[in-house]
Amino acid sequence: MAVVLGVALLSAACSTQYGPKSAQGGFMEKRMNTTTYALTFEAGQFANPFASLHELVPLWKQRAAELCESDDFFYDIETDTLTQNHTLFGTQIAYGYVYCNSKIVDTRELENDAAFAMFQNITDSALTYRDITPWWELLLASRFEDLERALAQTRAEYRRGEVGEAEFIRLMSTFGRINPAATAALDGWIGQYPQSAFAYYARAKHLYSMAWHYRGHLSWAEVTPQNRIKFKDTLQLAKADIQQAIALDPTQVLFAKFELDTVRVQGLPRSEVQAVYEQAVGRFPQSLEIRLPYLYFLEPRWGGSRHQMRQFVDDSVAQRAEFRALEAVILAADGDEKLMDNNFEAAIELYERAIDIAPFPYIHHQLGLAQEKLGLFKAAIESYGMAASLSPYYYPAYEGMTRCYLVRNQVVDALGTTVTLTALNNQNPALYELQGDLFYGMRRYPDALISYKKAAVLTEMNGKYQHKARMAEYQQDIRERDEAAEQQTREVAL
Repeated sequence: MAVVLGVALLSAACSTQYGPKSAQGGFMEKRMNTTTYALTFEAGQFANPFASLHELVPLWKQRAAELCESDDFFYDIETDTLTQNHTLFGTQIAYGYVYCNSKIVDTRELENDAAFAMFQNITDSALTYRDITPWWELLLASRFEDLERALAQTRAEYRRGEVGEAEFIRLMSTFGRINPAATAALDGWIGQYPQSAFAYYARAKHLYSMAWHYRGHLSWAEVTPQNRIKFKDTLQLAKADIQQAIALDPTQVLFAKFELDTVRVQGLPRSEVQAVYEQAVGRFPQSLEIRLPYLYFLEPRWGGSRHQMRQFVDDSVAQRAEFRALEAVILAADGDEKLMDNNFEAAIELYERAIDIAPFPYIHHQLGLAQEKLGLFKAAIESYGMAASLSPYYYPAYEGMTRCYLVRNQVVDALGTTVTLTALNNQNPALYELQGDLFYGMRRYPDALISYKKAAVLTEMNGKYQHKARMAEYQQDIRERDEAAEQQTREVAL
């Protein structure tokens, strides 16, 4: 009987109706702006679940064309099954956004271009990323001999005490960018200099950053199975490279520190991470940089405890007074708890106390975050800026500055930080979109077009970016046509 009933339900399934949503399915829409609609098309309650998704997408596109009053549109569409209902198989839906190219309007109808003239004179230098070392450019240009020579000079300065331990680590962070083009260059560097410990270290830094790119900022439960595998596999490659660097040159503190940074996020048994730490601290007992990553590993969020952190700091300070800087990490961890509890004033107080002990970049960033939450945007910009000055490749600091600049309508400053962000990570389409939006708002349409096109090539869900590129092209083309017509009129008049 159950089999007969199932067959009857499938064979008797009625088609989804075309029209506003009802029991037989249909569309729901909402206009988001002049050119954009959110559109959902839902199958009927008794529609054939094996055919309705195939049927829905053409219906969705049909409605999209009607909304745009044209077939000239871009779109981003997804399909899914709603299971929170009483149907046997769930209800199939197609949903997404429609971007109507036919509804693009000349922005001069809203306000004359003359009101935006000040933005046309922004110097190229203001929109150019300035690195603190030439090493990244040398890498991408495959100038490995020059790169080795430059690194040798900095290592010599480090040995002479002219460059501090933290400064050396900061400079080497240039290789931790998210840029797939670096992979082949790093392979080439190692191929040409197979005994270069710093080449292996640089590739390890790059792989570590790429791993976190795959991981993203989502909770682990939200990370796709494919990206979980990429994250774990790429971290393992980074670990192998840093261990090779240590094998080639066991005298470098930054190698040992980075091995700790890598293993502490791999989900390894705590005994394995502790063994790596004990080996590192045995080689470099006077280094604060070795103790910092292990103290972070003792935080409750990594399976440690407040008591373990306290004991570790007390033991360290007993060995060397300079290790009192570790107290700042405990205060910052307390501040993080207050921040998560939305007790921003208490968090700020703890972060400021921590900074008085040791001005670590992370703590300045967290102070900025708490200030931003309270609407203290100017102070937050200063805190984020301090984090960036201490660690010029500290990506979250520039994200924070960008958010605050936008709130304060400091669009030129915001544009400048997006230039830095895209230099450090050229795989985030949302960054290029934001950059394009800022250029578009300034009526710098050629620049906006470049940014939108960069965004579009980074994802398959690129309808929005293609539409924005079309908008920039439209504004550029219509002005060029008007200028040509005016020029022709002037020539005729002469």
